[in-house]
Amino acid sequence: MASKRNAVKTPAASKENKAPPTKKAKVMEEVAKEIKAPPKKKAKVVEEVDRFQEALDATLALLADGEVATESERNALRVAAPFALRVGENDRHPYQAQLATMVSNLLQRVEQVKKHAIEREEARATQIESEKSVNSSTLTDLAAKEKERYQAKETANANLSAAREGLVLVKKAHATARETMSGLEAEHEQTTSEKAQMESFVTETWTQLKECSIPGNQWRLKNKHIERIVEIMNKSGTEASCTLALPVSLKDKPEQRGLIATKCIEHVDDQLNRFVKELSEKVEGHSDNVTEKMKMTQEALEHVTKAEGERDERENDAVAAENALLEASEEHKAMIRNGKQLDGHAKAVDSKLAAFKDNYTTVRSVMARFEVIVERGEAGAVDTEVAQEDQEDHQVEQPPPMQAQVEERMLVC
Repeated sequence: MASKRNAVKTPAASKENKAPPTKKAKVMEEVAKEIKAPPKKKAKVVEEVDRFQEALDATLALLADGEVATESERNALRVAAPFALRVGENDRHPYQAQLATMVSNLLQRVEQVKKHAIEREEARATQIESEKSVNSSTLTDLAAKEKERYQAKETANANLSAAREGLVLVKKAHATARETMSGLEAEHEQTTSEKAQMESFVTETWTQLKECSIPGNQWRLKNKHIERIVEIMNKSGTEASCTLALPVSLKDKPEQRGLIATKCIEHVDDQLNRFVKELSEKVEGHSDNVTEKMKMTQEALEHVTKAEGERDERENDAVAAENALLEASEEHKAMIRNGKQLDGHAKAVDSKLAAFKDNYTTVRSVMARFEVIVERGEAGAVDTEVAQEDQEDHQVEQPPPMQAQVEERMLVC
């Protein structure tokens, strides 16, 4: 019994001591098997389509699009073309061959129409690019012109400000000259009046006092005249002894006056004559001053008139500069708008040209397919379609990289 127990083997003793595979290793092994397996082809969808009629309809549609055939001609071709073109080139009778040739010629006309459309748009695109180049050059010139006129406007405004300030100064000078003139005129009038009064007083009143010819019953008037002559002497700075002796001296008649009284009256007489002379000289001086000031006032007025004319001229210059700037600015803005319009036209022409080129490519594709139909008939249309489908079938979808598949499986697990 003991020997049999010793002969029993445990699982650990019968197998090698190996670690179980990890989940990631299992996933990598499955992905590797899938990558080695051949790619699956796309399942074909079986459709009952008349490839010949489909190609023929595309051809007839080009004839309508190209406006190279009338409606009645297209209707006739729509009926006759399937019968004439379904058979191969060698099996057609002369009328059928003639019909095929007619359709080929119409397609060539369509091709020419499309080519001419492309050429027109390309010429239009070239013209627009030329206009954009001219517009860009003109914009540069107009920007410089606008800047130049802006500087001219600033200069004109500065000149106008200077002219206005100058006008203010000459107006102040003219006002000062007029004020001085008015003062001289008033002083001249006053001096002239004083001279006339003094002359009248000396020739009339003083002569009567000096000759003692005023009647005795007018003693009050005589005393009043004496008081006035004394006042005049006092204001002139005559010696007090003279002014004090003068009333007494004038009371006596000339032949009754003593030496002192006679000398006093002679001195006053000399003083009064001197006053009249001084006033006469002052009046004459005033006349000269008034004449000079009148001349200065007139010159100041002429300066004002000249400054006003210069101000008006500077205002006209400023207005002209402002208008010139506005004109240049409007021209610049108009050219900017024109540039934007040209950009829009260029974009539209580029889009239209791309569409025309795509259309032309389609026309060439349909024409190539039609040439095969002309040569081989219905078989040519079917073979062309099958070749296109086989080409699509060979475009097998490539599986994602192994690492990406392993990570995706791990996330699912």
